Amino acid sequence: LNELEKGVLVATFVQGSLGLFRMCLGDVFSGAYTLLLATVGFNARHPGPASNWLKTYVLITFINGTMGSIDLVQQMLLHNFPVVLAALPLQVNLMHLVQLSLPSVSFFGAYCGWQHIKMQRKVAMEVYQQQLIMMMEQAPWPPPPLPFPLPGHDGQGMPPLGFPPLHG
Repeated sequence: LNELEKGVLVATFVQGSLGLFRMCLGDVFSGAYTLLLATVGFNARHPGPASNWLKTYVLITFINGTMGSIDLVQQMLLHNFPVVLAALPLQVNLMHLVQLSLPSVSFFGAYCGWQHIKMQRKVAMEVYQQQLIMMMEQAPWPPPPLPFPLPGHDGQGMPPLGFPPLHG
């Protein structure tokens, strides 16, 4: 569970850094969106009330990675693929680097988050089963007598409805 938390931590840190790069390079809306998504993932990685947001982080991050991949394929088909070249200005190279790396970082964050959700469910189920087993092991035997007589039973050892008693 700790390894998956560290994976989500690394993914959200890189996502947040890429979001800041985007904002500094002029793409303020996409950068702020990426930074906000990284913040949600960062806060949701620990068990507790905020961990319910981990599902939201995984879903939106996966969609982000998918859309980023589709964008790269579309640009490749239009012969406008973002490449990093020494002949290009530094700002353009940085924007291309962010655009190329964001889908893989998003998929990594979604994978670690999903595995973390599965492990949290598994741990919760194991704890629940242990509590049930412990409760069943501590059940009183024989069970205590009822505080009231059963209907049709007179409390004298006679079975209900006039059946004869069993002798043993």
